[in-house]
Amino acid sequence: MAGWFGKMRRALGRLTGASPPSMRRGPGSPGAPAPAPARVVPFERPWSEQMTAGWLASTDPDAMLENLGERASERKVRLFSAACCRPLVAALDREWCRAELLALAERLADGPATGEDRRIRQAMQADLLEAEERADAGDDEDLELQAESLTAHALRLLLSKGWSPKGAVGQVAAEALSALAACGAVPAPAAYPGTFQDAPLVAYRRERVRQCTLLREVFGNPFLPKAFSPLWLAQNDGAAVDLARGIYEGQHSDEMPILADALEDAGCDDTDVLWHCRHGKGHVRGCWVVDAVLGKE
Repeated sequence: MAGWFGKMRRALGRLTGASPPSMRRGPGSPGAPAPAPARVVPFERPWSEQMTAGWLASTDPDAMLENLGERASERKVRLFSAACCRPLVAALDREWCRAELLALAERLADGPATGEDRRIRQAMQADLLEAEERADAGDDEDLELQAESLTAHALRLLLSKGWSPKGAVGQVAAEALSALAACGAVPAPAAYPGTFQDAPLVAYRRERVRQCTLLREVFGNPFLPKAFSPLWLAQNDGAAVDLARGIYEGQHSDEMPILADALEDAGCDDTDVLWHCRHGKGHVRGCWVVDAVLGKE
């Protein structure tokens, strides 16, 4: 499976000045290379306006994850990774690629696995490994097989017991989406004038930008943390907490504006919090406002 995708990597390197890190084989896979040491980004003024502006404008999810450092809990990173994989599940109609897999990943992020969840995870990982190996054994030039192989690998990383490098799932998911665009399984995006002209390369870049938006959805602005007053949460018999719990457990993101009303009625006048609830797009499990109301990290 090196032909077409190797060419795409080299093209990415020419356009960006550096080839994207290879996440094709994760820890524990046969022939997997030793992971490179993480690059530490020093903070001279960690809460400065410059850092805040950089976070809000960034289009590099790997750099954002590095800058989060210890602020990025394993739970939050797992929920972010599950959101990265959602377009893959929507695009591929395969027995081993289904919505139940993402629901399991989100349950595993929230707490210790039950015996039943461990059994389901083991069965799903076996199906994913079989799908990946079957695709890898096929024609190197078959783009659909490449997409299946990359998708299975991303989902297998998502369900891993240990934890991969923070950006591993997102990187492989973006590669899988670029392969899906190449074989027509997802709509080919229009080329950006003066930059990527190939649909797979544009799909890759567009997905990486979307992942930056997901990071801001899950982590908010770590350089300008918000303090949620206990009074907001206790007012009106805890109406805001009840709403947030319903949104979190039922994934009812359409109720976010109602949560804004409940917080405002309870005394919240933070414009960032209220704006995010009323106008933010693409809410996912792990949303920074909902997590803050529920006291989750």
